[in-house]
Amino acid sequence: MKKFFLKLFLFGVLYMSIAGTFLVASANEKLGMPIAELTHSKEYIYEDFGPNEIMPYIARVQEKNQYTKLVLGDSVCNQIFERYHGTDSDLCICGTNQAVSMAGQYILAKEFVDNHENVTDIYLIIIMDSLASGFNAQLGYQYAVMPFVETDTIGALDEETRDEISHMYGGFFSKKKTVEIIHKSPLCMKLYLNALAKKDQMFPQKQQGLISDLSYRYLIKLQDLCDKEGIRFHLTPGPHADSENQHVRAEQVRREVEERGDQLDLETYFDQIIYYPEALFKDRVHFDEDQLKEVFFDELAKDLLSMAEADVKKGDHR
Repeated sequence: MKKFFLKLFLFGVLYMSIAGTFLVASANEKLGMPIAELTHSKEYIYEDFGPNEIMPYIARVQEKNQYTKLVLGDSVCNQIFERYHGTDSDLCICGTNQAVSMAGQYILAKEFVDNHENVTDIYLIIIMDSLASGFNAQLGYQYAVMPFVETDTIGALDEETRDEISHMYGGFFSKKKTVEIIHKSPLCMKLYLNALAKKDQMFPQKQQGLISDLSYRYLIKLQDLCDKEGIRFHLTPGPHADSENQHVRAEQVRREVEERGDQLDLETYFDQIIYYPEALFKDRVHFDEDQLKEVFFDELAKDLLSMAEADVKKGDHR
């Protein structure tokens, strides 16, 4: 019997060694593609998605240059402002998407402040949906964890948040070496993301409100960072579709803010929301660029920044 269990143990060790070697090999530049084809993992080769999408923005805010102002935000902000990156000598454009979470927006802001002198303004332009964003199962790992782990910027988050990431995704899968292997290996990406999806089905996350705890915490941290550095922080609403659902949502979030205690004067954020006809949107959230001219985005971008500036001139603390 002892020999049987010894053989079983040795077989297990041998099997795990072979499997581990195969997984590591799948991250090899030469072997990755053949293994991806063999394991039907080619759809997990991302060129402009997940960490590949966000890491250039991290590099952008870290680049030492003359910029004194930073525009952050979600994919709506990106749709409006990204076209103007490099056209203003003072303004760094870094709109990303909702999935980076407010923790990711905080890291981007901190990296910009740490690498630039004389920063005067940080604009965070987001729609209401982004206030609810947290660490979800798959997109959260690819957008809010992987790029910041790989660039060694995840340390800007507080211990509570890093513990939350470890609990959500596993401490082993939050380590830089592991993340790099998953990033380079379509097979590992496939296996791990499917495992996250199964975990989320078996142990669904507790439903939070219309403003996630993570968002509220890091909005406060963004304000504190700006206050400490003498920077004006502008929390500005992106454009919303003029639908009944959006108006109902706005009132629901207002009530939630009142119940939490409005430390950030979010009431002003809701008062500033500008609604556009639903017909101008392709998916309720993003504008349909096929029916809008460039001048529309020119005027919208100027209006959003002007609204933020006017808010400060009226004496608002942001």
